Amino acid sequence: MTVNNTPFALVADDDLIIRMDDVDILEKARFRVEETGNVEEALELLNENTDRFQLLFTDVQMPPSELTGFDLARHCSEHSPHCPTSTPMRPNCIN
Repeated sequence: MTVNNTPFALVADDDLIIRMDDVDILEKARFRVEETGNVEEALELLNENTDRFQLLFTDVQMPPSELTGFDLARHCSEHSPHCPTSTPMRPNCIN
């Protein structure tokens, strides 16, 4: 769903500094942004309204949850197929 033709994005990242950067980037790209620091809250937001978000921008690993950004992306593709997902790759993000 858009408000005044402004698309919504959901940012999910457990690292507050990175999440703030992600939000800033998306707001500069004229998105309205909802943010969360964990997978469970992101799933809750996605389930509340499957048409709300036009983009899911998620980290891959978000401890302590056993779920990952890939699980969020899978959920999004199953329940909100119109919502593309981005999992930004950063240096040292995969061990």
